[in-house]
Amino acid sequence: EAHLEKLQDEVKTKGKQNKEQSRRIEETKLKLNILSTSLVATAFVDHCWSLDLLQLVNKVEFTFDDLSYLNSYCVKVWDGVNWINIRDCRELIHNGKQILHFNKRNIYLVGIKVTGSKHVQNGSPRYYTPPSISRFSASLIQ
Repeated sequence: EAHLEKLQDEVKTKGKQNKEQSRRIEETKLKLNILSTSLVATAFVDHCWSLDLLQLVNKVEFTFDDLSYLNSYCVKVWDGVNWINIRDCRELIHNGKQILHFNKRNIYLVGIKVTGSKHVQNGSPRYYTPPSISRFSASLIQ
């Protein structure tokens, strides 16, 4: 009987460990790449990604593809009710890969509004179209 109780305790312990591992795996697998063309989103931002469901997020990564331009931008998130500004990067110094960390938030959409863009060598502004952005991901890190 003692052996049976010991086995049952081991099964309970392993079950709890498996649940905890599954939870951690799901949190780290929260890398999302779904481009949204929502009309609601495009009224406020240049680029917008949908997370499909309300997700807890505290890190966003993306890349400005054209390295010949420096950009200023703000990152906004939509929680299902409001657009919330989570980061303002107003200086024209950003290009290439961008990694932003912020307090955990439940969000549906992540949007990037490019507020300025100038050529690296001659300083001329970019007209008409916002710079292209790729390799977007949103995640929850511990």
